[in-house]
Amino acid sequence: MRKEGMGADGMGTRVWLPCTVSPGQFSNERAVSINLGDRNWSGFVNVSLLKTKVEEGEDQVLANILCSTEKTFQASIPGEAIRGAVLEGSMSKYRESMVQ
Repeated sequence: MRKEGMGADGMGTRVWLPCTVSPGQFSNERAVSINLGDRNWSGFVNVSLLKTKVEEGEDQVLANILCSTEKTFQASIPGEAIRGAVLEGSMSKYRESMVQ
């Protein structure tokens, strides 16, 4: 089952993923770490991609869904990755965090 309005492969949908935020080198960026089980991502993102735009602490970052099945999705983070590339998450866990 796909989310209403989601393309058959999940394209065009974004998802808020929980992350840990630290200050970046510039006022408009943050260092972000995401841990989705065995998939991790660390890098720098524009502060506009953060839900509550904290300077440090827990927040959510907006990721682009690349593809999805009934059970899982793969997503990328728009930013400069230090570690990781594509994240994989559970549709049942993050379905309510998805946005068009």
